[in-house]
Amino acid sequence: MLLKVLVYGYISNVHSSRKLEVACKENINFMRLSGMSYPDHNTINGFRSVRLKDALRSVFE
Repeated sequence: MLLKVLVYGYISNVHSSRKLEVACKENINFMRLSGMSYPDHNTINGFRSVRLKDALRSVFE
């Protein structure tokens, strides 16, 4: 779920974890992708820094 939210955020030009947190609460597209769960910005940032550190860099290069 977090991967979908992050990828859609990058496509939508939303990069900040705090803005992604707000988008999951206010934007219908993010709500759909997140399954109506509202991840905290610390959770989003932790997922991005621990799990996707090198993977996203190679995908978007």
